[in-house]
Amino acid sequence: LRSIWHDPVSSSTAIFCPGCQEDPFLLLKCTGGVVAWFLFQVALERFLPCELVKGTPLKDGSGTRLVYRINGHLAFWMTLLVVEVGWPRWQEDGLGTWRLQFGRAPLTMLYTYYSELALATTALCCGLSAYLYLRSFKKGLLLAEGGNSGT
Repeated sequence: LRSIWHDPVSSSTAIFCPGCQEDPFLLLKCTGGVVAWFLFQVALERFLPCELVKGTPLKDGSGTRLVYRINGHLAFWMTLLVVEVGWPRWQEDGLGTWRLQFGRAPLTMLYTYYSELALATTALCCGLSAYLYLRSFKKGLLLAEGGNSGT
């Protein structure tokens, strides 16, 4: 297992989590950041104003249509606004008092922790996919016919 996580040429540098040797909690911090970003996007989808659009009739013959929230364009602009001017951070004023300030997000961290963030994102996606797959076996759910999820 050690050969999977470490570069065979240089045993001091890990492939998937290079910074984990210096900070053992780095992967946990990156995972927390990815989960927080995901939940932020979910909150935008749920709480921003939206247009409610009915989907196509379900194939169960009832004529029921699912309702979808369409607000992705507004969510994009809100995300851009938060990244540019609304990123919260605590800063000391020199007198021992900490103040909450808002400014530009530290996007250089995406480059610095690229491998760790990629690993955390992959783990989150695999976990979410497994959850949704297992949830699909619940009784009473209307699913696409086997092998056909489109038209």
